[in-house]
Amino acid sequence: MISIKEMRKLKGKNIRLVAKNNKVFEGICKAYHQAEDEDEEPMLEIGKHWAIKQSEIKAIEILD
Repeated sequence: MISIKEMRKLKGKNIRLVAKNNKVFEGICKAYHQAEDEDEEPMLEIGKHWAIKQSEIKAIEILD
């Protein structure tokens, strides 16, 4: 699993994210969202349409 430290560094980067279901998402990482309580997970916001939870991430590649 990707670490929170790695996730925080991705903000503003052009990335390719592969989810555990093998779906591929590409775009600018707009934001890192920290978990607010125990029920939530940290997530990355990619482009305008996707928010991917930490547990759903299989791999990430920085494109720029």
